[in-house]
Amino acid sequence: EAVVTDRVVEEPWAVSKVRPGERVLDVGSATSRFLRDLPAGCSVYAIDLRPTPPQPGIAVVRADLMRAPFRPGSFDVVTCVSTLEHIGLDVYGQGPDEFGDEVAMRHLRRLLRPGGRLLLTAPFGRRAVSAWLRVYDRAKFRQLTAGYRPLSTTYHRRESDRFLPCRREELD
Repeated sequence: EAVVTDRVVEEPWAVSKVRPGERVLDVGSATSRFLRDLPAGCSVYAIDLRPTPPQPGIAVVRADLMRAPFRPGSFDVVTCVSTLEHIGLDVYGQGPDEFGDEVAMRHLRRLLRPGGRLLLTAPFGRRAVSAWLRVYDRAKFRQLTAGYRPLSTTYHRRESDRFLPCRREELD
């Protein structure tokens, strides 16, 4: 039986936001299947702490984002799909660092060219932290994205085996 996860919403959304010919970095790529669906002409790089299966046309780098081997301003787009909430937690052997997600956001900004776009997805609702992930509330998400200019924000809630669009107020 197939397991339905939030990636059924997140990955098509990320693909829809990338333009042909852009330089793209995907962070936390070990489970990213959407990279092969990016528009033609994109230069795609993938970085993860975990071993990442090779994908045709994608430069895979096994490294820590905090020590990413890329020059500042290298990318038009950085995708961070279902990843930020894990950075700095013990689950991948890089923590514990309660500020790992905040530090990661600064590194993502450094890697983006001026005017570049961060495509970020993360769990939103009642704030919580476990050994596995963080759930962000409005105040924490606003703090994390300070200095970024939101181009769009969407929310989805899980209902049985589907994810449905909703208003932020429905998630509180």
